[in-house]
Amino acid sequence: MYLKSMGKEKTSISAVEEFRNIKDEIMIATGMKEEKVNTPVAVDEEDIKSKENILTIPEGTDGDALGTILMEKGLITDINAYNFLLDDMQIRDKIVPGNYEIPEGIKAKEVLALVTNTELKTYSFTIQEGASIEDVGRMFKDLGIIESPPDFVIACNNLGVTQFKLGEHTIVKPTRVNTIINELKAN
Repeated sequence: MYLKSMGKEKTSISAVEEFRNIKDEIMIATGMKEEKVNTPVAVDEEDIKSKENILTIPEGTDGDALGTILMEKGLITDINAYNFLLDDMQIRDKIVPGNYEIPEGIKAKEVLALVTNTELKTYSFTIQEGASIEDVGRMFKDLGIIESPPDFVIACNNLGVTQFKLGEHTIVKPTRVNTIINELKAN
């Protein structure tokens, strides 16, 4: 911050940015992080395009480190939403290191599925008028969304849910049963 204040141009830096800069400086000074030096290199434009969509996950990356990587790459914008999604999908400890090609327009849930070798399954269904919680539980069992209708009913009761929104719905699994219930509840 001191060096930036010595310049003639107006500069603004947040406290968070300053803490990140200090943390990086300490990690570089202690040898825990390699200093990045920007060296101009003549590169073919096609080579640049081919590397922009590569996501590298180093060995030992945990959920927090993955969040930082995804933020830096612009693949997520909200760390709290990312952490909720990671926990909701129950994949926090399933991160697989490697290089991943990231298609343009990919959603955060799809990125997380990719880097954890998790299959996303989409389920579409209709909740009819007059359908009870038990009816919805049986339908979910038949579709393969849940394993136990009685446990589903207990979860609904624990959340205070007595009715679901009528109509057509789509859910993508993996996701916790409580999240499904909360997304579909009418009351």
